[in-house]
Parts: sequence; structure tokens; C-alpha cells
Amino acid sequence: MFSVSWFGIGPSDPQGRGPDAYSSHWNIGSQGGCVAAAQPNQCGLDRQRQISSYYRPLAGIYSSSGLDNESLARIDLMLTTLRKEGSCDHGHAQLNAWSIQLESIQLSSRYINNPSINVEIPYQAYTHFRQRTQILKFSSGVIVPGYDSSWLYSFSNYLGLGRCDNSNSSNLRDTCLNITIADFVDIISDISLTSNYFINGKPLIFVYTSIGGNLLTSTEWSYIWSNVRQRITLDFYTICTTSSLLSVFDGVAPWIDLVAWSMTNNGLPLYNRTIAWLKLVYDPILSSNISSGRIIMGGLTVGFNDFTQSWGACQQRTIPRQPDLIRAQFDYFSSHSIRHLFIYTWDDWTEGSQFEPDVTNGTQNLLLLRQSIASFYGETQNTDGDNQLVLRWMNYPQLRNCTQINVTSVPSIDISCPTTNQANYLYSYSIILIIIKLCYYL
Repeated sequence: MFSVSWFGIGPSDPQGRGPDAYSSHWNIGSQGGCVAAAQPNQCGLDRQRQISSYYRPLAGIYSSSGLDNESLARIDLMLTTLRKEGSCDHGHAQLNAWSIQLESIQLSSRYINNPSINVEIPYQAYTHFRQRTQILKFSSGVIVPGYDSSWLYSFSNYLGLGRCDNSNSSNLRDTCLNITIADFVDIISDISLTSNYFINGKPLIFVYTSIGGNLLTSTEWSYIWSNVRQRITLDFYTICTTSSLLSVFDGVAPWIDLVAWSMTNNGLPLYNRTIAWLKLVYDPILSSNISSGRIIMGGLTVGFNDFTQSWGACQQRTIPRQPDLIRAQFDYFSSHSIRHLFIYTWDDWTEGSQFEPDVTNGTQNLLLLRQSIASFYGETQNTDGDNQLVLRWMNYPQLRNCTQINVTSVPSIDISCPTTNQANYLYSYSIILIIIKLCYYL
């Protein structure tokens, strides 16, 4: 959500360049007959500056680099969506934690340098997020360290990545499996150094999973987890996104399933179509013989857009970003006793699913998320907090947009308690915000 730093901010910008500033990575050229050539340094009809949602950010184009006071203020604005444990309602979006997808080269045991130079959120951005949470007196566990091994090597054949397809002696699949095991051992061992990321005394490992082709099979995942558990003394939970892998994971939080969406009747009202979509995704899991101790989590989304139409394949991939989509998901999860939520939200230049307020819809999706979470967990609605969220975003100036940069002063973000103290909200269940941009996999 929000914490992207690759909106094409160039090297001459007062804030400093973003990690992917005006690079050829996003200048993808013509995508067949359905998508015009992309021009990431322009604000023309190619929509690149409108980003994947087709809506410009309400608070303007930005970087989460942490390079100057402007970027730090923008990070503060993002952090206001998180609730402060044991404190009052400052108009947050009721989120318990974020997990940010990181640049992963510093964790790679296979590649010293990432074979793909195009990364999403560099490690220094994560560091700045952590520093700001400490300054603003958030709980130290609200920013959960992320990791993305898909950028190190691939069990499929993605452009620019190392391979594990047995195509030659350097691309042995067994080598990749063993390195994956070693990486998970390192990650869990590092997590064990702090109790901030424990749930019931155990760290939770979330893995974006997919199946088919050369991707990891259920047997291989079982082999990986078995070997990891043999090498460390700390037990841990594992969550996947693919329901067919639930037998070898502790839980599943189904990903945004575009195939299932395409199988639903587009003539239905959006609420009804969303319920039909969720039935296709969740009913088979709920009706199966789930082993004791395993959990089904709700994978919540605000919708999905894809400007390049599946990277030039001319496949329309859109799930409407409308309130009824959100309402239907909460209603379905509630009626099926699904009480733990992952919120899937990310954005890149070409595709994504994000709750960030935009110039077209304003704050409606973020506000609805806040209100829906409160209702979902049986909390009292707080109009004062609602108004505080809306005013904070509506009053934040567009310091930069497609036509100008006007950084005359840097706003300060107030997350102090409102005069009417609505403090001490207690929640029984964890809501973890997943911030990942995985355009290669949808």
C-alpha cells in the first residue's frame, strides 16, 4: 500500500531520484495492438503517470526513499493507517501491521547481485519506515520485515532471473531447493532474535505461492519445510496463497484470483458477482477435510487493474474498484467465520490493487476499509476518527503531480489523540497488511 518509490521521480528532482527513475524497465514500448507505447517520463494519454489504478494519488506523486523531509512526511502520512496499540483512535485504518516487500539481494545466498536490477522497495526505505514508527511511538512490530526470493532466482522461466530448470549444470533444481532451505533457515533465525514478530510464540512466514509449470510442487514444499524444521529449534507458522498447497502449509490466504473472477457472470450486480467469485475460491477449501490446526484466512482486495492487459497479451484483467466489492468480501468472510485477514494491496506502473486515496474516488475506499474492519470485529464506529482520516488526506497538498513540482513547505502529520478520547480499542484478531508488488505472477 502506499510505500512505492518508483513513480518515475527523476535524478534532478529536489527529493532525489527514485531507485527506478525514468528507467527503461517501465518504458515497455508498444504492447501489441491493445496498449500504446509507454512513456514513464510524461503525463500523456499513455496513462503511465496515472498508474495502474488509472487514478492519480490524492496526495500526489511521491517517493518513500526517506531522502529528505518531504519523503519522511509522506511516510508519516502512510503510517497513519496503522493503529497505535493501547492508544486512542487518531483516524487510522485499523491495521495492525504491514509487511513490506524488500529488495532481496542482501539476503541472497545464490546471487551476490540481483540478476534483475529493477527492484521495488529498497532496504533503505524499510529502514526509514522503521525509524519513523519509533519516532511516532508506534509499536516496534507494526512494520514486519519482508523478503522476496522470487527476485533471486525462479523455479519458472522469468526474464532476467536465475533459473532452476536443470537446463545446465549451473541451473540445477536441487541446488535451488537447498538454497531455498538455507534462506528460510537464515530468515527464521534472524526473526528469532526479537519477540516483536511472534504469534503465539512463533514467527509467521508468508509465502506467495503458485503452481504449475516448473514452479514448486506440494512435495517440494513439504521437503523444504521438513528440512528447515530439522535445522532450527524454533517452531514457526507457514501461510501460502494457493489452496492446493494447504496440506503442507499451516494456513492459506488466497490471492486475488483473476481466473475465478473471469468465470463469474458479469451481468450480475457487483455485490452478487463478488459473492459468486468468493464461493469459487473459498467454498472448495471450506468444504474440504482440513487437518486440525490449519487455518483459512481472508485475502481482502479493493479490486484490480492492469494497464498493459497482461503484458501485451490483450487480456482484459479488471476487478472493479467499487465499495460493493469490499462489502461483499467482509460479509462473506463474516458469514463463514473467517476471522483473520490479509489485505493484498500493491501498485506498480502497470498493474495493482491498492487502497490509497486517489483524485477520482477520494478517501472512500480507505474510509470504508476502516469502518468495515471495526464492524467485522464488533467495535463501535467512531465518527470523529472517520473525519480525522478524511481531513488528513484531503488536506495533504499535492506537492508534485504530472505537471509541476511545488514543494514550498513540507506538511507535518498529526497523529495525536483527538479531544474526544476514543482510546483503548482492543482487538481479538490480527490484521496484517501485505504490501507486495508481484506483477510477474498475475
